[in-house]
Amino acid sequence: MNQHILPSYAIFLNHVPPFTEKMKRTGMFNLLHALGNFHEHLAVIHIAGTNGKGSSSYMLDTIYRGHGYTVGMFVSPYIEDYRECIHINGQQISITAMNAATKTVEKAYLHLKKEHKQLPTQYECLTCIGLYAMYTEKVDIALIETLMGGRDDATNVFPKIRAALITSIGYDHTEFLGNSLIEIASHKSGIAKSNSPIFVNSNPDEVIDTIQKYANRIQAPFHVSEHYLSQKNININDYLPLPLNGQHQVQNFSGVLSVLNHLSPLYPIDFHRIPSLLFRLQPPCRIETFSINGHNITLDGSHNNEGLMALSHYLEKEVTATPIVLVFGSLKNKKNTLALEHLISLSTEVIFTTAKSPRANDPRDYPFDCDRIIPDLDLCMDTILHRIHTATTPFHFVICGSFYVAHPFRQRLKLAPSLSTI
Repeated sequence: MNQHILPSYAIFLNHVPPFTEKMKRTGMFNLLHALGNFHEHLAVIHIAGTNGKGSSSYMLDTIYRGHGYTVGMFVSPYIEDYRECIHINGQQISITAMNAATKTVEKAYLHLKKEHKQLPTQYECLTCIGLYAMYTEKVDIALIETLMGGRDDATNVFPKIRAALITSIGYDHTEFLGNSLIEIASHKSGIAKSNSPIFVNSNPDEVIDTIQKYANRIQAPFHVSEHYLSQKNININDYLPLPLNGQHQVQNFSGVLSVLNHLSPLYPIDFHRIPSLLFRLQPPCRIETFSINGHNITLDGSHNNEGLMALSHYLEKEVTATPIVLVFGSLKNKKNTLALEHLISLSTEVIFTTAKSPRANDPRDYPFDCDRIIPDLDLCMDTILHRIHTATTPFHFVICGSFYVAHPFRQRLKLAPSLSTI
């Protein structure tokens, strides 16, 4: 985003502190109350998980829009523009709509400030802007993805929801969520609401048990997605193969299909149309593969062991003869050493670089040897793109480790004249 001609929404959000002394959503609830608690009128499907929540959101969005429903979607993270988090009917929110929603939220924010009340954080303001834009557009369905956790997440503000979906759970954000799967699952389960169904995808037993105990305590109907489908005599194989890359997407789809079936009395759909609706779907930077000048390029924003191992399994299955050039950069304190070691073992050449984030890990700190370190991501992109356009031997370039690496590469690749999706 050009810093010299910032739109008004960016000017406001840039001046809101990202953290407060009290990170318990008090400021968020104050802001929503000042706006008349409009969010209570949204029909929400709330989605949490360590991996898979973004892909699940995109699948639900595509299927519901394909049946004529107006859909809002809130996903994270944003990389260059706050608007990347907010989608209305399949499109990133326009600058005009973003400015309009921000103007309303900013007015309420300034009122709270004048009254010396607890203020929301930057991300809470962004969440509120997204929700208000969906409310203004009168969406039929609001697909809301948590940033991390669930219980204390800025998005966890709805007294009632249509359904909750929890995808796979692994070790990530442990400094906030805890060091055990039980602690992490406890945070994720917080999106469940009384009398609203919660669906959980295949996970370790301690994860399932933790979420089920919480659901029982608050009287939320609990379902394990694959068991739910079996009980309903729904054969997921009837919808396979999925067009999305990676076997892990089948598990994500089981949760999506469960939610679609459960909500079909409220939102009728033709289940036979699902494969054709998903045919061209490829969520950005989720094992997304392009072809340029005879080379394949796979982008993946996964940053933890579970997500990156899913990428490894995809490469083992799909990339058998072409030499792999691995370009890797991640944020600090991410548990990905095991997966990185495996990715390196599959690669002919390894390049470490720096994610475009203040929280980027120093590429010299990885506990593995590499062929080259290119600390500057812009220079790294220039180098890889030069090779793509000049190398005569086909390579498979794998760009991964963080959305803050994969997304900037994606923006550059989209400008390539010979780009094609595969």
